[in-house]
Amino acid sequence: MSRAIFTYVILSICFMSFSQEKSGCNVLKTELIGAYKGECKKGKAHGKGLAKGVDEYEGYFKKGLPHGYGEYKYSNGDIYKGDFKNGLFHGQGLYIWANGNVFEGKFLFNVKNGIGKLTKNGEIIAGKWYKDEYVGEGIESVNVYKILSKNNIKNVRISRSPSAGPDKIEIIFKRSGRIYKEMDDLRLIGSSGSVATSITYSAFENIVMPFEGKIEFTAPNEFYTANHNCYLTFKISEKGSWLIEITF
Repeated sequence: MSRAIFTYVILSICFMSFSQEKSGCNVLKTELIGAYKGECKKGKAHGKGLAKGVDEYEGYFKKGLPHGYGEYKYSNGDIYKGDFKNGLFHGQGLYIWANGNVFEGKFLFNVKNGIGKLTKNGEIIAGKWYKDEYVGEGIESVNVYKILSKNNIKNVRISRSPSAGPDKIEIIFKRSGRIYKEMDDLRLIGSSGSVATSITYSAFENIVMPFEGKIEFTAPNEFYTANHNCYLTFKISEKGSWLIEITF
């Protein structure tokens, strides 16, 4: 092969690579520019995808930016799991620093804003945040979730669970401080979405808020001499992912 032909081939390959990159699916957040795999619309990341640059993000995109639920991994080891809007933390989220500190709560355009809990150096600070500053103790509005009725159930704890994924209510059953997996006749009834049940997992999925649900099951009494019919009805009005812990 002559030198002229060799040079032409190399230039052609480079031009083709450049053209493919240029016509590919673009990610607009600088730290994520590099490799992208996922859904695309009009030349931009749009839908579910995975982007790897200096940082890494897996989740939902809109017009080239993280938008919706996703997980963002920083090059320094920090991790954020939660809601995004136009590339910024916006909604319910969980931020885990590389040093082990954790914040779980509300974000507004990349800063802590609303009810949340910060665990820092072993100390827990819970309450209300405004523009990234802690402004005092506060309790989440009772209008966000409400227990409507229950039967043969000792205690119910409803909490946010952004790590579980978007629009989902996961259910855990407990007895004597341990997770219990032997309920008979487990039945989940919800106002929207779908139901998933197995020996190790029970949840309402793909839900739409406000959501009303009923959980029914049969379980033995403390002495295992008879079975009780147990049920819980509840309502959750705010979008996100939730965990319901039922102790009976």
